[in-house]
Amino acid sequence: MTHLTAATVPAAPVNGIGEEALVHSLLELLERAGCDVDWDPESAKSAIKRASTILQVELERTSILQGMDGGGLAPWQVRRVTAYMEEHLSEHISVKKLGEVARRSASHFCRAFKRTMGETPYSFITRRRLALAQRMMLTSDAPLSEIAVTCGFSDQSHFTNRFRGATGQSPAAWRRERRERTGRFKERSPTAACPLGVKPQ
Repeated sequence: MTHLTAATVPAAPVNGIGEEALVHSLLELLERAGCDVDWDPESAKSAIKRASTILQVELERTSILQGMDGGGLAPWQVRRVTAYMEEHLSEHISVKKLGEVARRSASHFCRAFKRTMGETPYSFITRRRLALAQRMMLTSDAPLSEIAVTCGFSDQSHFTNRFRGATGQSPAAWRRERRERTGRFKERSPTAACPLGVKPQ
C-alpha cells in the first residue's frame, strides 16, 4: 500500500463544510469496514488503514500549522535576517546580531529560526557560504585559501572540512571535476591568453 504524506493528501478547506466532508469520509470508511469484516476481512483492513492514514495526515498537518503560528519568524523577519546573512557572509555573524535584526532575543530567535527554516542559523549560514564558494570556484581562478576567507571560513582547512562534510569531496577535487566536465576552464594556448591585438613575445 502506498504510504501517504501531508504532501500527497489535499488539505481540507478550513471551514465547516470541509471538516464535515472529512468526518463523513472517515465514517464511510469505518462503516464499510464494519460491513466487510465478516465476509471480506482484507477489504475491511484496507478501509481501516485508509481511515487511519487520513487521520494521521490531518493530525500532522494540524501540528505543523500550530507550529507555524506558535513562535516562528514572520515573513518580514525572514527577509531581513536572510538578507543580512547574505550581505555579511565574509564576516563573523553572531546569533546576538541576528536576533537584533529580527528584533528578538538571541535564544528566542534561534528557536524561531529553526522552527521556520527547519535548521539552525549556523547550519543555514554554512550552506550559504558553501554555495558562494562553489560559485567562486567555478567562475574564478582564485586560490582556495582566498575563497575560504572571502566566504567567511576561518581558513582553508576549516573550509575544506566543511566542504568535504557537505559534498563528500575536497574543494580542489570538486573544482577540478567540474572544470574538466564543462571544459570552461581548460588551459588556453599562449595566443588565446593574450589580450586582443597583442602577439605573444
